Amino acid sequence: MPYCPTCEYEYVPGIKQCPDCNVDLVDTLPEEKKSFSIDPELVCVASYPYVIEAQEAHLKLQTYGIESTVNERMDVSGGMAVADAGVRVFVLKKDLQEALRVLEAE
Repeated sequence: MPYCPTCEYEYVPGIKQCPDCNVDLVDTLPEEKKSFSIDPELVCVASYPYVIEAQEAHLKLQTYGIESTVNERMDVSGGMAVADAGVRVFVLKKDLQEALRVLEAE
């Protein structure tokens, strides 16, 4: 799967450029981009029906210095990516309360 090196979003095969960041996709992210180096214990902070909503939450958390990752199973039909099992945003357990505060302050 190709990844955006800037926003870390995972795309379906065949996509060559991130439409949000306007950068070329890469086959793999550097190891430090793929995993949390401090504490591997992740918890789900939010779940969304659409990938774009989860990506927005992920970027908002990054803006506040909170590491997060997005996990989804997607069905791409009619040009729109829809998560078939929900799109979940995960944070480190130690950051859960702060992440909830950030996401609820919309």
